[in-house]
Amino acid sequence: MKDNEVIDEMRKANPVPATETRGWSESPRGQAVFKDLETELVPGNSRSIGPRRRIFRPVAVASAALALLAAVAAVYVTSRPTTDPLSVGCYRELNQSSDAAVLSLTGSASDLSPAANCASQWESAFGEQVPSNLVTCVVTNGGLAVFPNHSNQGAEAVCSSIGAAPPEDVEYAGASAQRVRDWATDLETRYVAAGSGCIDRRELGELVKDSLNDWGLDQWSVSQIESGPGDLNCASYSIDATAGAVLIVADH
Repeated sequence: MKDNEVIDEMRKANPVPATETRGWSESPRGQAVFKDLETELVPGNSRSIGPRRRIFRPVAVASAALALLAAVAAVYVTSRPTTDPLSVGCYRELNQSSDAAVLSLTGSASDLSPAANCASQWESAFGEQVPSNLVTCVVTNGGLAVFPNHSNQGAEAVCSSIGAAPPEDVEYAGASAQRVRDWATDLETRYVAAGSGCIDRRELGELVKDSLNDWGLDQWSVSQIESGPGDLNCASYSIDATAGAVLIVADH
């Protein structure tokens, strides 16, 4: 994408009046940002640190333009719903681009708050003592995140300073975040017990429906990808809490 095309796209989405940013795009800093936006994602920038936990280091991608604009507009946001109540990103620094460990909030972790989960794994993830104060935010992509709060300010002030917002109390297709976590833990237990983690997609579909009914989540939808002979293969599932849906597919 040419520089002038990038500028046009930024101007269309920019919540700040043009009169307040006039000349910035031609400055050395502005030119550097535009060059970053044209950088393609570099593979191989993540490394595993164990089950249900990984470290990642974000790199500049074209969609960063939206993140930059969201950071400017965040002062107008008082809270934000999270799109995924089943995992949390633990960030080493008060910065959405810092190293982060992604943790599951299901299983035994479902009994702890997101901040408490991050605190329990901080030393093993980052090799340093956990900060004395942590704050939970929802970042620009809707993910749940925990950051150090060295200033000890309130969540709204700390989260907004990095383009994030405090979590909003929301329901996921009629269920609270904690209820979804507890149900997901139960479903995982049933899935493993049913066939040591290997059952076909039709059997898994029935297992998922039974679990949803037992937890009063019968309004959630269960979809299966038609896969012909793959019906006999081991099947897996994914959860879309925002949509209240479970997708089942046969592994190949």
